[in-house]
Order: sequence, then structure tokens, then C-alpha cells
Amino acid sequence: MNQIGHKTLCTFAVSIFLAFTYSPLHAQKPAPAPPAAYRMIVNEMEDSLRTIDDDIQVMQHFLEASTVDPKVLRNPALKSWRIQNTALRDSLFSVFVQVDSSTQSEAGADAIVLATQSNDLIEVRFGNAVMKGTALEQSLDRLGKKDLYALVASSYRYSRDIELRDPSVRLSTPVQAVLTTGSPLTEMFAPRLPEPHQAGVVGSAALSLTGLSVQTLPHWGAEIRLGFDDINLPFWMAGAASFLGSYDRVKAGVVLPFTGGRFSSQLFPPFVIRSRKLNGARGITASADFGTLGGSIAIMRLTQNDLSALTDSRDFYYLSGFASLYYSFGLNLDQTQSTRAKVGLTVRRIGHASLGDAAPDGQRQLLEFESETAASPYVSIEYINRNQGERFRAGLQFYDMTLTLRGSMTVIQDLLSIDAMYVWPLSPNIQPWQNPEIVMITPRLMFQF
Repeated sequence: MNQIGHKTLCTFAVSIFLAFTYSPLHAQKPAPAPPAAYRMIVNEMEDSLRTIDDDIQVMQHFLEASTVDPKVLRNPALKSWRIQNTALRDSLFSVFVQVDSSTQSEAGADAIVLATQSNDLIEVRFGNAVMKGTALEQSLDRLGKKDLYALVASSYRYSRDIELRDPSVRLSTPVQAVLTTGSPLTEMFAPRLPEPHQAGVVGSAALSLTGLSVQTLPHWGAEIRLGFDDINLPFWMAGAASFLGSYDRVKAGVVLPFTGGRFSSQLFPPFVIRSRKLNGARGITASADFGTLGGSIAIMRLTQNDLSALTDSRDFYYLSGFASLYYSFGLNLDQTQSTRAKVGLTVRRIGHASLGDAAPDGQRQLLEFESETAASPYVSIEYINRNQGERFRAGLQFYDMTLTLRGSMTVIQDLLSIDAMYVWPLSPNIQPWQNPEIVMITPRLMFQF
């Protein structure tokens, strides 16, 4: 009975405790209100968290930009444009939709691109839909068609709305000249052709007295060029014309004699067109410009088919070949001005011959004399100003005691520019095949087809 009494007493005590603990009066007792200081601390912490989140987003944007091109952090030379090519815009929008289907709500928005001067994409925007940095690059490579990243980056050269950002805006970072090497050099200093903007337009071209350039695909093109600028024999001074096919920055083709320029003209005084003294030959030629390294070569031979239009059949000179190799680097002076230097070595051979009496078969015998081979340092300096498009470019080139000065100025954007050239032999005793000097001014027309 004693044990039963103890159990009954314990059970009664536990019941009283539970009833007190879970009574309605105890459950509805309100918690004490936090002091005002406590609420202030909580509000400050919430505000600080929002500020930190904003800072993280800003730093993430710079991080993505720096993973694209570290030069963004020290050089504010950025560019922005609207993609005009409808097919390219649709291909880009398709990638956005595959990544995030909600992007379909921006179907009518323009494609706005922000990139570095070296054509690394920072962001692409359709209205409020944005893709940036490495995520953008990976999505274009994984979901887009072949070379979509390169097509988007190169579309800047053909945009009618170049520099959508305010050109007067400057980052607080001081602008300093930045050394540039590699492929960005070829993009900056390559002759620019307008991109097709309308449906049914397949290519662009540029025409001047020195030749014709055609671009039909992002990588492929063709060119007809008079003379050899690399050895200071432009226009008809070399007596040869090159017919080239090109892929990116590599060109190759054939060389054929050019009969024009054998006679001088004073049709437009005081401008005198001097007759050339060199004769052309036929052969093959190639050139490449990979930014840091580049060069050109031509191998030619005079044949019986080339003897009917010589400058002087009794005593004449002809170009039989050359080879050039150079190292190049550039300097971005600011957002709109850049320079490029090429330093290398060039070897050139000039043949000397005469035509003898006719043989029984009617062909005249080619009598070869000693040829002249010249190896000389090659130096070229170019300058370009891209303020509101390519407005002005100039350059000088030295080889074998001959200096060539060039200049070009845009008159109508994507339509007309004026090119000028002056070739000046520096030696007081010029070679028998050289002209004393030549001045040339030509319009350069750009059009689409």
C-alpha cells in the first residue's frame, strides 16, 4: 500500500504540472516586446545585407568582364552597337530562348552588344534579358550555330548605330596607352567593308584605282590588286596584277602581267602620269597577317607569252620575286586612336634582259643579264582614328631606300573615302628601273550586291 500511495502522489503531481503548463491562460500570454534598440539593429542588418547584395552584383559584372578581357579593368575603351543583320539577330535570340524560355517576351527587342576593342563580348541584351561574360560565350558555343560568337563580335564593323553609348562618358580609371599584339591588330587595321543590312544582299565590295576587294561570307573573300605595296611598288609600277582569294587574314593567288602604264600622260596638267619602267611576269603570290607575325611572298617567271608588251624590248627590267617577313605590335593611344608598327626583312629580285633576233619558229630569244637582289630592313608605321567610325588613317613605309607615305579619309561613311599615296626614292642615284617619284590620289567606293 505504501508503494501504491507513492505512485498515486507522483501521478497527481505530474497532472498538476501539465495542467499548469498547457493551460489557456499560460498559452495566450504575449511575449515581451523587443526594445527599440533591438529593432534598430535588425533594420540596420537588413539594410546592410541589401547593400552587400548590390555590391556583389556590381563586382560580378566586373568579374565577368575581366574573365573576358583583363584590359577592361585598365582601359575603358569599350564599344556598343545594335545588330542590324536580321538572320544574325534571330540566331542570337534563339540561344537566349533555349537558355531561358521566359526570354520569349522580348521577341521584338533589339539586340544590343557591349564588347571590348579586341572583340571580346561583355554582354548581349534583348530588352531586359541579359547574358554576360563566360556564360554568354559558353551558351553561344554550345547552343548556337558554328562561329556565332565570332559573327556577333565582327558585326560591330557593319553596324549603322555604332557607339550607342555616350562617347563623352569616361570611367574614373585614367586612360593609358596599352600595348596590343596578336589578332586584335588585324581586326583594327584591316580595311573595313560595309556588312549587308538588307535581305537578299549577299556581299560587299570596295573599288578604287588600285584594285577591287570583295567580301561575301564572314571568312571568305576575293581581291584584284595592282602592284605590290609591300615592296614600295604600288599601282602599275610593278607591271603586274594579282588575283587573290582570301580566308580571314590569309590570301593566295596568281600574278599576271599588266600592260597598262607603259606610256606617260599629261591629260590632266599639272598632274603628270609617269610611265612605268618595270615589266610584269606571271607566277604565284601569297600573304598572311596573324597580328604579331606576318609576311608575303611572290615567285614569278617571264615567259614567251609576256614579251609582246614590254617597255623596251632591247633593254628591259622585270620583277622576278620577293619575300617579306615582319614582327608587329600596336599601341592603343585612347578609345579612338591606335598605331601599329611592323619591323622585318624583305628580299627582292629584279631581272634584267633583252630580246634577240627572231628564231626560225618566229619566237624571239630572251637574253638574260645579271639580276639584282636587294635585302633591306622593312619598317612600317600605321595610324588609325576611329572617332564615329573609321574617319582617318595614315602610314609610312621604308624599304630599300624608298619611302611610301599613305593617307585615307572617309567622306561618306560606308560609301566613299579618298586615298592618297606618295612614293619617294631617298637615294640620289636611283636604279634604272625606278621612277623618280609617284603621287596618286584615288576615290574608294564601297557598295553592296
